[in-house]
Amino acid sequence: MRGDLHRLLERIFAETRSRDVWRVLLDLTKIQTPVGTFERYQLGMEFARSADRRLKLAGVGRPEFVDHFFETVARNRGGAVAVFTEESSALDWLTGAGK
Repeated sequence: MRGDLHRLLERIFAETRSRDVWRVLLDLTKIQTPVGTFERYQLGMEFARSADRRLKLAGVGRPEFVDHFFETVARNRGGAVAVFTEESSALDWLTGAGK
């Protein structure tokens, strides 16, 4: 799974740059097994290191798998990312609604 998630991030980075689209909603609810802590750390570091600063990414995951560690790692290093358990909350965050 680790390689798949890293490739997904690389694809998101490439597509946002090529399309000049900077807000991304990522549906992760089909993931059947939790991503390990070390993998979450690596993904957070990769996001912070490689993402264009214009990119704002919201992920929606299954409640039992959301612990915000990936989000914390990326955000502590300047990444604009948040993880949610409901799509409506993710969309509100992406669009700035409700502020």
